[in-house]
Amino acid sequence: MILILSTAYDHSTSSVIEWLIYLNKNFVRLNFENTIEIKYSSKNGHKEEITLYNNHVKFTLDDITSYWYRRGDFSISYKNLTKVSQISKVINEFNYSEVNAIKNFLHIYLRKHKKKINDYNDIFLNKIYVLEQAKKIGLKVPTTIISSKKSDVVHFINEFIRKYTVV
Repeated sequence: MILILSTAYDHSTSSVIEWLIYLNKNFVRLNFENTIEIKYSSKNGHKEEITLYNNHVKFTLDDITSYWYRRGDFSISYKNLTKVSQISKVINEFNYSEVNAIKNFLHIYLRKHKKKINDYNDIFLNKIYVLEQAKKIGLKVPTTIISSKKSDVVHFINEFIRKYTVV
């Protein structure tokens, strides 16, 4: 089964899914907007099973053969205490950190154990670093500007338009 992590209104994901349906491929799409539940179980220290539940769809990490990270993140359901007190704040912070640990585990597991396209860590790429690395290995890099000054950007756009506009 192919696991797709995306967002609800991502048209590219929907287009790929149309092809998966056409090719009769088994997949599950998890959208950031939809929460999932997770169950971890281990019997006498032997094989662990991690089960995910999404809108009445139940599957384990072992069911996943490949993974496509498109966008978003896992949205795992957990209870937040609504009573405002120092203890409830501490418990909510603890629950939040535990959910983040589970998300981190899922991303690491999928990255290390499944065939994949993209990775959650890919969203943290630094564009300037990537451009510099591309130049170092001889790739052509487009003319680029990154500036906090509006006047620099306007000047860049005007130069670009003048250079590439056919009259």
